[in-house]
Amino acid sequence: MKLEDNKFSDLLPWLVVPYNNITSLKKNNSLPHSLIISGLSGSGKLNLSLVLSSYLLYNNSFQPSNFTKEKVLKFLNIKDNNFDHHPDLYWIYPKEKKIISIDQIRNCIESVSLSSHQGGNKVVIIDTADYLTSASANSLLKILEEPPDDTYIILLSLNASSLLPTIRSRCQVFPICLPSIASSTDWLSSIFLEVEDNSLQNLLYLCDRSPLKTLMMCNTGLEARFNALSENLSKIYKSELSLQDFIGEILKENYTEFLSWLAIALRLDIKNSYLIQENNESMALSIFKPLFQNLTISKKFSQLDLIEDLIGSLDTGLNKEVALRHMLLQFSR
Repeated sequence: MKLEDNKFSDLLPWLVVPYNNITSLKKNNSLPHSLIISGLSGSGKLNLSLVLSSYLLYNNSFQPSNFTKEKVLKFLNIKDNNFDHHPDLYWIYPKEKKIISIDQIRNCIESVSLSSHQGGNKVVIIDTADYLTSASANSLLKILEEPPDDTYIILLSLNASSLLPTIRSRCQVFPICLPSIASSTDWLSSIFLEVEDNSLQNLLYLCDRSPLKTLMMCNTGLEARFNALSENLSKIYKSELSLQDFIGEILKENYTEFLSWLAIALRLDIKNSYLIQENNESMALSIFKPLFQNLTISKKFSQLDLIEDLIGSLDTGLNKEVALRHMLLQFSR
């Protein structure tokens, strides 16, 4: 295989501006050796970092290109496809227990301390830095303090402010945002020609406005599962379904999705309370509005914290039925 075959060049359209901003720093010899790319899940952090790595590794011979439908679908499963990348690209991500271990960081430090395979730059991608343990984060500090020559370290993060201050202080942060609903709908429409825009917009909201998540979920029956949930919620409002039976359906069908959709709807409702309202509202998520209508803004924030705590405890031994009942009853108090 030629080295050029390992070049990752396909860039998502909403990442063109941040890509140009970062590469312009390199052209002006002002790009720091340690970067944090921060953004919500599904915003394209990994895509941007891989394309940036190609720019740094191939220098002037590299130009990004647009994703085709086939390539973007393949990219969504890139970690499962044994992507054969440049030998001077070191890509670290959680493999067990959703953590990046100290051994992974130590092995990386040892590798980048050696001369590059191709005589040029070396690039390290930490995907994502939020999963560093205390030990691995402290080990990473060593290379951030004194990076080897011609080495660039790119940390991906869901929330840069959650990283250790000692890590943040040694990196320049580049935040990226999700595209607008209109832009995402246009992009998804070019891939799913048979799906109507209204349906795509509803799917986008159900996937927390992430076009990449929507792309993954578009043909999985997501809309049908949400419609079934909406029907049961309507029955709850009309006293045609007991809370116990509703909880039973949630536990049987879509506990994780229900919590995710409820959190998305509540965050949107809170934004609307502050008049931070988008041009497009989700008609689908309006099914949750009766739950929120009698809550004060303070209570809404408390409920959101409770829901997010439940989402964060999915892999624990938490009694889901009891936790779900407690959370739902809070909406009526």
